[in-house]
Amino acid sequence: MAVVAQKLVIEADPNRPKDEIISIIAAYLQIWPGSETVILKAVQKEIETIIQKYEKKGGNEHNENHVSGHAQQSNNRIGSSDHSNTDDDHST
Repeated sequence: MAVVAQKLVIEADPNRPKDEIISIIAAYLQIWPGSETVILKAVQKEIETIIQKYEKKGGNEHNENHVSGHAQQSNNRIGSSDHSNTDDDHST
């Protein structure tokens, strides 16, 4: 019996977290037409929770250049729970 599966294979540059995350979100939105707002609001809720957690820990340890990919990659490992490499500029 045939197995049909839709999946995204994502290859992202960890030195450009903001741009790459935005591109990944855009790719998901393209395969879920009509659900963009629901998806974005759910992601927004999770991001706000993560931001509150890191603000309580003492804010961001990296500046804008780090998250935009204009500086050296952080030492965070893939799968790490440290999501502090974020910023508020969501423009592409």
